[in-house]
Amino acid sequence: MISLFQILLEEVVEALTPRQKLARKRAMAGKQRMIQRKRQRTALRKKGTKQLYKKAYRAAYKDVYKFFRLKLFPDVPNSELSIIQKKQIEKWVAKKKRKVIKRARFKYLPVFREKEIAKFKKEDIDMLDQAFIKAKPVKGNG
Repeated sequence: MISLFQILLEEVVEALTPRQKLARKRAMAGKQRMIQRKRQRTALRKKGTKQLYKKAYRAAYKDVYKFFRLKLFPDVPNSELSIIQKKQIEKWVAKKKRKVIKRARFKYLPVFREKEIAKFKKEDIDMLDQAFIKAKPVKGNG
């Protein structure tokens, strides 16, 4: 049987030493711009179904959370809610998980899919428009 002391000891061993933290900091020095560029490229990449669903679920959760926050504590602004009040709201949202899932699937997911399609269709349309603009008009024999 594993004791609590052994579990704590394993966590201490896994933690980074100050020397390791400094080494990591030195390795990452000057790479902020590269990290930003990678994030931007990732944002431009086409999102899969799982990512879109995750995004839709998050939006639906926020929507239902806001609904219950206004229902339970209408006079209190979000920034002034206590931890206990926030937990109460989260408890109500957890009870209505099916509502969140339905809202994600039927309200937000189609919208995010359309945005994703439009994001990548736009480039194709622009290329076609440019081709029509650059094309010279054909003169008839008349």
